[in-house]
Amino acid sequence: MNFAEDLRAKADAAAISYAYEFLEKMKLLMESYAEKGCKTLYYKIDMYRDDEKARLKLYRNPLFVKRLNEKLDGVKVTFIEENKRGLMGNYYKEYFICFDWS
Repeated sequence: MNFAEDLRAKADAAAISYAYEFLEKMKLLMESYAEKGCKTLYYKIDMYRDDEKARLKLYRNPLFVKRLNEKLDGVKVTFIEENKRGLMGNYYKEYFICFDWS
């Protein structure tokens, strides 16, 4: 294994380990939304928080979403990136993780 492959493997391992940590937090939130009658949860990644901004690369990793889909049987998990236009004409991006159990 060369150095680049080793770095990719470490990045993938970090995404997978954070997926399990994130999953525990989201299970409680999904249960509370389901009790209210909701069938979809959009988790917005807040780009104004430094910790969320730093984790964006983990959220974007395909293995992150794949692990969430494997662990949440019957729940479809997707990563969404939306381009938006502000009031002053500037463009920005919003990021979501969608949990759909309908």
